[in-house]
Amino acid sequence: MSKKDKESPESDIFINIRRISADIEEHVDLINNLAEQLEASGRVSDDLEICKKFPDWKLKLKTRIICELTDSMMKFDLTLKSLSTIINELSKFFEERNEQVSESHEKDLIKFIEHLRSIFKEYSNFIKESEVIFDDLKNGKSKGINLKKRSLFEETSEIQTIFSKLRTDSRLLIK
Repeated sequence: MSKKDKESPESDIFINIRRISADIEEHVDLINNLAEQLEASGRVSDDLEICKKFPDWKLKLKTRIICELTDSMMKFDLTLKSLSTIINELSKFFEERNEQVSESHEKDLIKFIEHLRSIFKEYSNFIKESEVIFDDLKNGKSKGINLKKRSLFEETSEIQTIFSKLRTDSRLLIK
């Protein structure tokens, strides 16, 4: 039996959490960068020689940035849907194995699921509000978006410890 065959579905969840966390951090970096570019493009003076020579230059630049932002936001939304699936799987795991787990495991799992839900909610709200946020940036009505990176499993030492314990416990429960 290979190592992969020995891996439990629950340990796959923890592998996916690491992957999704890395994807989220990458999306947040890209979205912040593109938002900064969009804001900067709005500050470009129409008196610049390039704007006088190519009047549609600024509009084309903003349009390209907005297209990139739209694409990034769609990918970010897909990543959040994957996170939602993980949250549901962990909740299902908790419900199915409730009598097999210790009280401390139960508390850890509840706390970890709450942590994942808070991240999901924060980023989902950002996606819902993003059209207005980016329109304000494009039109110079706001400065920056300040979207913060959040880790699914390394945000605090408590979450790191819980993640590690849950990952280990899930392997033991399957045997």
